[in-house]
Amino acid sequence: MKKIIVGLCIVVLIAVFGGRALWLYQHRETDTNVVKIGALVPTSGFMAFEGKNVVSALNLLAEKMNAKRDVKIKVIYEDDKYTSKDSVSAFRKLQSQGVDLYFVYGDLPAKAIVSIAQEQKLPLFAMAESKELNDSPVVVNLSPSSTDWTDSIFSFVNEMLKPQNVVIVHQKDMAHVESTKRLKDKFKDTVQVINSEQFDPNVMEVRPLVSKVLSYKPDVVIVLGYGSTYTAILNTLREQGFTGTIVSDPNVSSIKHELAKTPYPLYWTDTLFDDNTDIPEIKEFLAEFKEKFGKKPSTFTMMSYVGAQALMNAIQTAEYKPMDIYNNIQQTKDLKTVLGPVTIDKNKWMKLPIVIKQLQPDGTAKIVKE
Repeated sequence: MKKIIVGLCIVVLIAVFGGRALWLYQHRETDTNVVKIGALVPTSGFMAFEGKNVVSALNLLAEKMNAKRDVKIKVIYEDDKYTSKDSVSAFRKLQSQGVDLYFVYGDLPAKAIVSIAQEQKLPLFAMAESKELNDSPVVVNLSPSSTDWTDSIFSFVNEMLKPQNVVIVHQKDMAHVESTKRLKDKFKDTVQVINSEQFDPNVMEVRPLVSKVLSYKPDVVIVLGYGSTYTAILNTLREQGFTGTIVSDPNVSSIKHELAKTPYPLYWTDTLFDDNTDIPEIKEFLAEFKEKFGKKPSTFTMMSYVGAQALMNAIQTAEYKPMDIYNNIQQTKDLKTVLGPVTIDKNKWMKLPIVIKQLQPDGTAKIVKE
């Protein structure tokens, strides 16, 4: 009798677990309907505050896309710490996991791995601004070009502020050096650029630099950069008595409440995104993001979101061919996103609406030029 009972138990177990195994096999995510995107994002180091937001945004986007499509997106993250060495290491780790399609946040990590990717014909979809990257046959830049940002600054300063003289203060890296050169070239027929000064993002003592800038007695100071040193320069300009106008780039967006402690004429280039927006689509997205992650996204988080949306939209079929996806994304035109219509132009740059905002005393932003 005992043998009969044991035998029945074995039959039942086989039926239960064998059936479960069959169901899992039939409903598994196969290599043909799952596309792996390797994401190099700084989740530690001095850019971690932004990197963690980008991870949240990409997870939310993948969740939304996967709910609508047969081809599933799987994002695999590696922390590049926003250094060249760690970016190469993170890239190698992703390669070992069978990834051959890459989303990269920032110029520095993308530059660190572009030669390897190019040699192996692995497409990079980079949140970057450098023309040096865009010349590569495997890179598509999923952010507006530095030309777009600087053209917005130029037209605003030239047409609305009409200063007698300008000083440009820029971060010491290729993207901001390129932007400064472009601004100087554009201003040469209309506004006197007295000088340009550069700063090291790792040096927090900025008072000597600011004193030198103010010795030129400029009407307008243009500040290009990001991070703690960048913020210190913006604050120190006022502390040392500058009463003119400051114009900057999108990085003001994430620190505008801090800067509003000392209200002054401060303008910057930005996207349509704002955490006090009246645009229904953005308000809806903000509410969803805050409910899910307990915080609001930044401008760069939002740009990462729509850039990755363009990438995921280019993944059209179950047949996974990385260079086909690279070619598909270049056909993106007027893709509907929360930041307005997005297009990838003929030079492989993402185009989206750019505006000029002004800092308000309460830390909010007001659009003054579209």
